[in-house]
Amino acid sequence: MIEIKTKDVTEAAYLWCVEDFKFNRLERSQKNKRTVFFIFQTELTEEDAGKVRNSFYNEETLVEPKKFQQRLSDVRNLLYATFGKQ
Repeated sequence: MIEIKTKDVTEAAYLWCVEDFKFNRLERSQKNKRTVFFIFQTELTEEDAGKVRNSFYNEETLVEPKKFQQRLSDVRNLLYATFGKQ
């Protein structure tokens, strides 16, 4: 199992929509305490996980819009509930 780390809120919402990726935890950056990483786990290989991530950045994603919008809301709520206003 590998871990995927992103600080991009929209990418986190997308990965959370993809069946092969499971949200694991939030993690603060050691260098900049204002930066938070979303950590996902997957059984995919590094190469296949990279392809999924590239599809997001190349705007070639096929996820249900309503599910994406819900996950985006979940990501924002998780950030606020965990770290509040800082």
